[in-house]
Amino acid sequence: MRFYYDWALRILHGEWSDGKAFYGLPGYPFLLAGIFFIAGPEPLVMGLLQAFLDGGIAVLLLYLSKLLWGERGQLAGMLAACAWMLLVPSQAFGIILMPTSWAVFAFWCLVAWAIRGDTRLFAWLVAGVVTGLTAVMVATILFLIPLVVFRAVQLRGYKWGLIGSVIFITGLGSGLAPCWVHNYFVAKEPVLLSAHSGINFYLGNNPVANGYPRIPPGLRSGQEGMLRDSLTVAESEILRSDPGRDSVSRAEVSEYWSEKARRFIRDEPKAWAELMLIKAGNFWNHFVYDDLSVITPMRERGIILSGISFGILALLAVPGILPAVRESRRAWWIVAAIGLHFLALMPVFVTERYRLAAAPGLALLAAYGVVSVVRALRRRELALPGAWLAMCGVWSLVVFAPRTDPALAAVDFYNSGIVYLREGDLEMAERKLRASEQLVPDNVEMQFALGNLAVEQGDPARARTYYNKTLALTPDHKGALNNLGFLALDDQDFRAAQQWLTRSLAVEPEDAKTWYLLARARRGLGDVEGALKAAGKARALRPEQAEFQVLHEDLVREKASRLVK
Repeated sequence: MRFYYDWALRILHGEWSDGKAFYGLPGYPFLLAGIFFIAGPEPLVMGLLQAFLDGGIAVLLLYLSKLLWGERGQLAGMLAACAWMLLVPSQAFGIILMPTSWAVFAFWCLVAWAIRGDTRLFAWLVAGVVTGLTAVMVATILFLIPLVVFRAVQLRGYKWGLIGSVIFITGLGSGLAPCWVHNYFVAKEPVLLSAHSGINFYLGNNPVANGYPRIPPGLRSGQEGMLRDSLTVAESEILRSDPGRDSVSRAEVSEYWSEKARRFIRDEPKAWAELMLIKAGNFWNHFVYDDLSVITPMRERGIILSGISFGILALLAVPGILPAVRESRRAWWIVAAIGLHFLALMPVFVTERYRLAAAPGLALLAAYGVVSVVRALRRRELALPGAWLAMCGVWSLVVFAPRTDPALAAVDFYNSGIVYLREGDLEMAERKLRASEQLVPDNVEMQFALGNLAVEQGDPARARTYYNKTLALTPDHKGALNNLGFLALDDQDFRAAQQWLTRSLAVEPEDAKTWYLLARARRGLGDVEGALKAAGKARALRPEQAEFQVLHEDLVREKASRLVK
């Protein structure tokens, strides 16, 4: 999870802002930086905190069951808490550097607080602040605002509801302040939270979208690479259309991608409607789209238990609504919270970690349904068990509807192969990547990954073959251009290295490592002046990098010695 880890380290080194609107929600990296400042830059402490939060979610389920059904709900609450603890995605995402556990815990704290019906106005202010701070990490919690406002009106009528809602929204604005104050007053850009909302909207609504975060051609997979590419692609397109400009704001980048998504919706309304139905099915489906690919490696290494899946909860939860709301009308609040989270994902896409916030509510409904059916059978009543079983049968057609696209099956193989490659387990990496290649042989990122694998295996000739295949599919693939330049440097073919690296910088001109490699290539060609300029650029972009500083100083001395001679 290098994206948040590296961001937190930059904050620790004093790089709080780059002067532009945030491109990625900053709450979690700033929290991570705070933990690192106290305990050192190791993820163990954060993992322990998130484990406590996961335990807190189990406790919340026990509390909610008693709040909804009284003493009759205790067994269901215990069963729901056990289901949460055994849920495979909750195990996996709770111990990695991702804000998932924080978002899920805050989501269900807010739901429990709303159901409880606290009428103290100060509590509404605090709830708003906490909701805002959570939204600075994961914005989907904002979709609970209608539930909170409705609850305010229901508690004491319209007048008190208006007052409570205004106080809640005031607290919410205060909690969101780290984002909007920075974006409006420091970056001077009209962005409420993060400018990456545009690319997320486009990923979920484009001609090749499949309801999951399928990366369109021209963008790299992986969170950090995709975000960087979305910036450079948008900036180059905007500057090309307006040659008189020399810079592009992040707000304009967001609008660029949003407009592409809106254009698809306007031009192809039928295809978009079909896509929305696919997204809705993806939310409930048993298919696991783990865009981070942490579940498979963790399960294969015995780090997490082979527990239950989201699909099982989804299958049992919907039939469980019937007995749950019959026993307590308050159970509709759980249904509403799940529905609002479902709506939060429809404008973008579905992944396992995104839909996880619905899992505690699903576990509660599923558990109460199972307990109610067992109790009915013990009383020899067949009406409820019969209806429950029939609903399970019908709903299973949605939950277990097959996902036949080979690219979907290839994602987990590819992502887990990348994980193994980064960890140095080359045998497992090759096994996973080869399995993925059989499913999608013409995938750009697959060819690039196989090239990286060949480099690690010490076979540069085979690596060049894969990188050339990558460029045949995507001529401006920065990673392939950069790596071909690096291999040419290793072979001391400095002219070829300069050509590859120059092409790479045309794609991403702010890459410090590429400027550093170009400086080495120019030095090898005897162009000390050009090498010095490239090394200076690398040092300016990343002044903390020691090797950039050393090369620049060496080149300064070399230039001085030549002048003396």
